[in-house]
Amino acid sequence: MRKALAFVAIAVTLSASVSARDAAAAPGSYTLTTSAAEDNRLAKNVARLNKVTCANAGLTVGCTQSQARAVTPGVDVYSDSLDYLQRGPLSDLLKNLKNADNADDLTVFCGWWLNTSNQTQRNTHCTDAGLPAGCELCK
Repeated sequence: MRKALAFVAIAVTLSASVSARDAAAAPGSYTLTTSAAEDNRLAKNVARLNKVTCANAGLTVGCTQSQARAVTPGVDVYSDSLDYLQRGPLSDLLKNLKNADNADDLTVFCGWWLNTSNQTQRNTHCTDAGLPAGCELCK
């Protein structure tokens, strides 16, 4: 965790040189077209997931997220298929994409860290991030 925070702290100082080429994407809105059969499958899946969540919390079918979280913090009870898609599979996909992006960014950062900075500069960046001089962020 400390390495990750140090990476972020140091990467902020390098953002102009490392990521200026990447324009920030504007927030989007997407339309997903499904058939009636797919809508039914999604609704059944939501009902199934919610039933299991409520049962695992010792509650009756149809419990609310607040009720379920009072017993088991962090669980999800979905209001409908869209809620499920946004907080379930789509959220998981976006987390995985973020992890892939972070790995790519770390590769770029380490290329810069190891190949274009000298030990004095690396020591300064380490201490600026609250780490001891000579820290090894990239191996």
